[in-house]
Amino acid sequence: MRKALIIIGLVGLGLVAIVAIGLTVYTADIRPEEIRGSLSVEREAEGRRWLQRSVEAHGGAEALARLRDARVEGELAFVTFMGRAMVNVFPDDVQRYELDLLLGTDDMRLKLVGGERDGEVWGVQQWAVYRTLPGGEPTFFPVDAPDANIKFWPPTMAYFLFMPWRIVEAPVVQYVGDRTVDGVDYAVVFATWGGLEVDPTVDQYLQYIDKQTGLTRWTYFTVRDSGGFMAGGVELLEHRAVDGLMLPHRTRTVAEPGDPETMSHEIRVARYVLGPGRPDSHYVPRPDLKGRK
Repeated sequence: MRKALIIIGLVGLGLVAIVAIGLTVYTADIRPEEIRGSLSVEREAEGRRWLQRSVEAHGGAEALARLRDARVEGELAFVTFMGRAMVNVFPDDVQRYELDLLLGTDDMRLKLVGGERDGEVWGVQQWAVYRTLPGGEPTFFPVDAPDANIKFWPPTMAYFLFMPWRIVEAPVVQYVGDRTVDGVDYAVVFATWGGLEVDPTVDQYLQYIDKQTGLTRWTYFTVRDSGGFMAGGVELLEHRAVDGLMLPHRTRTVAEPGDPETMSHEIRVARYVLGPGRPDSHYVPRPDLKGRK
């Protein structure tokens, strides 16, 4: 009996090792069949037209450019077993937050509000990563060993909440075609910062733009920071006007667009404060330090 249990255990460990090796080698690729091959000038032009239409539907580039910074207040809610068990890195299943960001940059700070880590700040400045405890000074992590959670959460939240203005910066854009999700017709646009071919260091995005309103309602993306084999979707919900900008007040993270049963967590926004005018030191406490994206 003992020998049998040992054999079963070894087989189990072997399967885990095989899966781990497979995931390490595999790189997620979300390019639809329509755009596999060479870049198309026509598809790029149509894709950029839709991305620009989405920017305009959300308030336009000039409206955002007039703002220097923003604060977002709300809560992260890990509302499913999968979210609580596999995604949540916070003390509680519902974590209140204040997200301050310097618009158009990768400088931001996420303050945890309430709970056992009340007042703790997770910061990213020029991709250098730091933590500030209540009443303390920023403590920066080594460039080669940043805290993965701090490097991931503030930029990811900021990116999704202001997605149309950031994704339009992508150098590689291709129009995919039309898709229908939950009865809504979308123009789907592929965007990445690498080439059209798979790059294990650069994320890919598929933007689902509502053909009637121009609002970006879904994004499907790879997660290279988590080993390269992962991909997921975010639904952008409850768009409301805030000082001339149409901004989502809730997001849902799922496995892929139109698959609500796989939801892991939500970003809920109670309030946007546009243009609070905080000093540079609030966002970049150590200008001499830079990290790696």
